[in-house]
Parts: sequence; C-alpha cells; structure tokens
Amino acid sequence: MTSASLGAISLLIATVIAAATALAAVAAVAFRRDGLARLARLGLLLLAVAFTLSCGILIEAFVHNRFVIRYVADYSDTALSIGYKVAGLWAGQAGSLLLWGWLVAAMGLLAAFGLRRREPAMQGGLILTVALVCGFFGLVMVAVDEARPFTTYDAIARVGQEQMLDAFSPGDRSRIGECANALQNAVMGLAAQKDKPWSGTIARVTFKSESVPVPPDPSHPGLHTHQEYAAYIYLADGQPGGSQALLKALSARVGRLAPASEGVGLKPLLQNPAMVIHPPMLFVGYAGFTLPLALLVGGLLAGGLDHDWIARARRWTVVSWLFLGVGIVLGMWWAYVELGWGGYWAWDPVENASLLPWFVGTALLHALIVMRHRRLFKPIVAILTLLTFALCIFATYLVRSGVIQSVHAFGTSVIGDWFLWFLIGSIVVSAVAMVVRFRVLAPEGEARWGGREWALAAACALLVLMCGFTLVGTTWPLIYKALFGKMGLAMDQSFYNNRVLLLWGLPTVALMAFGPLIAYGKKIPDDLVRLLAFCGVAAAVAVGLPYLAGVKSLWAGVGLAILGLTFGLVVYDFVRAMSLERGQGPGGVGLAFRIFDANHRRYGAQLAHAGVALFMMGVLGTALFSTDQKVLLRPHQTVAATNPLTGGEYTVTYDQFVEKAADTYDYQAVVLAVDAGGGLIRLTPEQRSYYSHVGETYGEIDMNSTAARDVYVALIGVGNGGLVRLNIMVKPLAMWLWIGATAIALGGLLCLVPPLIPAFNPATARQGDRKPERPRPTPAKAQSPSTART
Repeated sequence: MTSASLGAISLLIATVIAAATALAAVAAVAFRRDGLARLARLGLLLLAVAFTLSCGILIEAFVHNRFVIRYVADYSDTALSIGYKVAGLWAGQAGSLLLWGWLVAAMGLLAAFGLRRREPAMQGGLILTVALVCGFFGLVMVAVDEARPFTTYDAIARVGQEQMLDAFSPGDRSRIGECANALQNAVMGLAAQKDKPWSGTIARVTFKSESVPVPPDPSHPGLHTHQEYAAYIYLADGQPGGSQALLKALSARVGRLAPASEGVGLKPLLQNPAMVIHPPMLFVGYAGFTLPLALLVGGLLAGGLDHDWIARARRWTVVSWLFLGVGIVLGMWWAYVELGWGGYWAWDPVENASLLPWFVGTALLHALIVMRHRRLFKPIVAILTLLTFALCIFATYLVRSGVIQSVHAFGTSVIGDWFLWFLIGSIVVSAVAMVVRFRVLAPEGEARWGGREWALAAACALLVLMCGFTLVGTTWPLIYKALFGKMGLAMDQSFYNNRVLLLWGLPTVALMAFGPLIAYGKKIPDDLVRLLAFCGVAAAVAVGLPYLAGVKSLWAGVGLAILGLTFGLVVYDFVRAMSLERGQGPGGVGLAFRIFDANHRRYGAQLAHAGVALFMMGVLGTALFSTDQKVLLRPHQTVAATNPLTGGEYTVTYDQFVEKAADTYDYQAVVLAVDAGGGLIRLTPEQRSYYSHVGETYGEIDMNSTAARDVYVALIGVGNGGLVRLNIMVKPLAMWLWIGATAIALGGLLCLVPPLIPAFNPATARQGDRKPERPRPTPAKAQSPSTART
C-alpha cells in the first residue's frame, strides 16, 4: 500500500470516528452516564490519532519527495530545506484544512480530559461540538477533490532542454525561452482537444533549472556540472487512460519522455521564516476558538456556567486570542520585509478576515472578566463566543470561495460553499440551543452605573463596532451587488483608517487606559483629582514634545495625547500599588515583583494595553509621516531623503552594482551608502531570479531600523549601463509596531502564568483584581415548635 493510499484511508477512518464519537457524546448527554462519557473521550482520542497519522504521512511524503502526490508536487521540490518541506503541510488549501482538523481534535482532547471529573452532560456537549467540527473537516477532505491532500498524479514526465531545442527550434541552440513557451502551449493545446482519449485531462507544466553532470573540462578542472532548464509535466486523468494517451501523443513531438522526480516548489516569496510560522499560528487561533464554543454547549447542556467554567473558557480564549494575534503580526512582518511596497497592512479582504475574529475575541476576553468578577454578561459572553467561532469559519469562506477578489485567496472553489453551509448551520444550531437554555444565561448580579463593569461593556461595544465596520468594508462589493444588482468597488484604505482606527480605535485605546483604575461597583476612583492631574501631565508631555520637535498634525496630536495618557496610566497604576504596599515588607525590586506576581492577570492585561499604545504609535508614525520616492540613479549619484517627524536629513549614494550567481538563484544588487547623521550605513537591495521558477523575478529589500525611523530601500528595476530604479522610503516609528506587538503577546502569556507567590495579597488585589463574588446561601427559615421534629 502506498503512502498516498494509507493517508486517504486514515482520513476516511477519522471521518467515521468523528461521527461515532458524536453519537457517543449525544448518548452521554441524554443518559448522563459516566461510562458513555468515557466512551466519547476514547472516540476523541482515536480521532486525534487518526488525524495525527494523516498529518504524519503527508509530512513524510514531503520529506521524502513523493511527487506522485499532487499536493506534494505542487508545494515542494528537491532543493527545499527540510524546514520548508515540513511547512509544506500548511502551504496549500488541502494541507491547511488537514492541519486545522488535527488541531481541533488535539485541543479538544486536552479540554475533554480536563473535564473528565465534571458531569457527563458537560463532557458530552464539549466532545459533541469538537467531533462535529472535526467530522466536517474530514468530510470536506474526503468528498471534495481539490481538498484531498492525498490525490495522486496519473503521470509525471520530464522534458529536457535538449529535447525542447530539437523539437521546437532545430538548428538554433539559443532559443530555449521560446521553446519552453512552445512546449507549454503544445501540452495545454493537446489537453484541451475534444473527442480525444485524453479529453479533460488536467495538465500542468512548470520549468525549473537543474544541475546536469558534464565531463570535466581540462581548462576548468573544478567544473563538473552546468545549469540546464527542464520542463516537468503533471497529468491527472479526465478519462480512464487519458494521461498515458496524452503522453504518447506528446512524445511523437518531443521524443521519449523521462519519468520525473521533481516538484513545482514553494514560491520564493513564501520561503521566509515568518511565513513558515504565520499560517500555523493563525490555525491554532482558529482551532482554539472552537473550544470556548464547545465549553458553552457543554455548559448549556449541563445547566450552568460556574466559576470553573469561566476559568476554562477564559484560558482557552486567551490561548486562541494570543496565537491568532501573533499569527497576524507575523503576516504583517512578512509583508513589510518581503513584498517591497513598504507597507504591512493593506486592508485586503483576506487580511481583514483574520482580524475580524481577533476583534471579537478581544471583546470576549473583556466580557469574561466581568462574568468572573460580577457574574454578569452571561448572554453577551454566549453571543460573543458564537460570533468569534462563526467569524473564524467566515474568514475561511472568504479565502476559499472566491466571492471577493484578493491577492491572498485560493481562488474560486466549491469548498467555499461547504464552509458557507457549515457557518449557517453552526449559527442556527447554537442560537437555538441558547434560546432553549436561556435560563442558564440569566445574570446573577447587578451592574452599577460607572463601575468597571460598564467600562468593560463599553470596550466590548467599541471592539464589536470596529469588527462591524471592517466587516462592512470587506464585504461591500457583495452588499452593493445585493442592493443594486452589480458588483461594487472595494473600499479603499481611507475608509478603514478613518472609520476603524480613528473613529473607534483611538477611543478604545483611551477607554482601556481608565478602565483598570475603576473598581467594580464604584463610580469613580477615590483619588480622582490626583488621577486627573496625572492624566493632564501625561497628555501634555505626549503632545508637547512632538510639537516642539515640529510635529503640527492635528491627528498626530490627538493620537499622541491618547497614547501618552494610556501609557502613563499603566505606569500610574503600578506606582500606586507600590505606594500602598510600602512598609509591608522589603521594598524595591522585591516588592515590585511580589505585586506583579500576585496580580499577574491584572498587570498582564496592563502590559498588553501598553503594547497596544506602542503599536498604535507605530501606526500613527508610519501612516501620517512616511515618505516614499522612486528615483533613477546611475553609479555614484546621490539622492536626499527626509524624516518628516524629526526633520532628519539623509543622503543615499549609489556606490556599486553587483551581479552574481548563488546556489539556487542569480541576483543583481545595488550597494548603497546611506548617511543617516550617525555614520555611513550600507544597504544592499536585490533582485533574484530563482532557477526553480524560470521567468520570475523576486525583490529583496534592505533597511536600517532605529527607534525613530526605518530607512527602507527596494530595487525596482535594472537598466543598461548600471542604471537602477529604487524606491526609497522613510518610515517613522515603524519599530514600535513590533515592540508593541511583542508587549501584547507577553501580556497575554503573563495572563496564563499562575502566581509564583500565592500567599502575597497586595492592596491592589483588594482594589482591582478582587476574587469573584459568590452567591451567598439563603438562610433557612426557622421552624416552629409545632413542625420541628424531635
């Protein structure tokens, strides 16, 4: 049995196990038997094992270059390093679905074993949800051809350079490019012919450069190979025997076709460490948001959302939110350093698709905080939980359906229809469950106007509004078509910058500065006057210093005031806690550590808030003050560049032109001497022509980063006589994007870490992160002597 067959069988078994596990989970809920719950957990274990086997088989196929498998041939080649071969698992559509299904099964198994001592209905509800989601992914990968990761090619053939020259350009040994095009047209033309045995056969042709052994040259004793182009033809049958018939017809033109042992390969743009990590991080986030929904279903079926439920839901939400956020930022970093356009976020539909569940997931985190402390917001938590999961599925629908054009999408696919119906079904079933079991979602406390619960409610509303405006902008072409009967134009970046970032983003940042300082159930902090004075000083410093430096932008002033206020209040909160505890033991670093450790969730959130402020500072700096100039330069010419934020002047001098060959590509590079005021900096942007992707050129930017700015240079084109076209950009405060994102991630991690010194209980815990209120027992009625038993 081949590895492809074994992989396909393991996927089919996983789908069957998912259905059986769902039935066992239903029985556990209906009969509330521990034995049935154990059986459902066993089914989930077997489901995870089956998915793990499928993933392992596909990774083994990548590592061992099994190009007969279509998915492996499409996303790998023999020149790829082992790391990129393993990353081929999630490089395409079929593999990413397999990874998503495996992650849901593995994370669901962890959650189910964590609930093994809870009531069977709680376990059954969680396992039922996980099994249905995994079953859906398994069914798609079994039933839809383009989603099958183990489909094999019926024939793979190699056409060498000599054959192409002989067949399409006899007598002329220099026209390899024209011959390659002629070969491709011949293959596609034959495959498209009607009423032939090969009619409907799927054909793909790719051209690669490979090292060919040659006899040693006496004048060059070290030279034993040369580079030769070859064409690789991949054929899948439209009719029985069609591929072999097509190869036979083609061989009449080009001669004997050799068996192929090469793949198309991963695009050079994707051969970046950030892109190796970015997709799995996103999928961990998407898969993780299944668990809060599964816990919600379990809680509804079990009849209660107690403190233990809140702790588990919060933990899975933080993990999913953290991984999804890191995945988004890694994608931004990849776009910034790899694509050469100087940006990191274009508000593309696929980019927005990953941002939508992150916005609502952030709102869910804040709603869970209120639910933990005040036993409020249960319906809001339930709705946000469902909405976050639904937006993860909607994001996949956008990427895979082709309903909206995007440079990142997989193109038109029937898989999108499957995800659309799954999305609709998930929303309908979950909504019905919430309506039927609405009594479980009844609040147990009372919100007081002006307390922290209302600040958190406002934060949730603002985050949902940001999500809503982003969703409207993303789907506007479809909305326009529904209203006016024709596809509308996509919203440009100004819509998102003005409506999402400025209109709702900055107020959200301002609110998160004050929220943690307000106690639950109280209207204002006790030290309001001192707090307001501190706020005024922080805002004045944040606006005053840039103004004195020459920054006159209104939006920059407003933004910097809000960001300075946010960062200042985070510092104020910690300093206030230090002053309240001074005299209770050793001071200094030890006291600071004890306060930080005893309130790790509070200060983890504050660190994340400070990170958001720093990130937004980078957004404002790059959005309002970046410069971009495209110039033509000859050797030794100089051009000036400016940092509008600080007024700094830079000179960029074209020093020399370099043209060389590396192991896997040829490249042209420009060596630039940049005078940034603190000495000369060497920057070397490149253009690369990879042997594995003939006819395609890829740019490699170079930049110099400081806390004040990035000097960013991309080589756009090369002319005669050393003439080059460059794009020279100055991006003020760009480094703070990545510093802020790191702080957000560290804050999220800190929220997951348990206290190291549980005995310490500082005053900040009494004022801020109080333990959740528990309902007090109702006193029993006194019995009269006549009714009392003796």
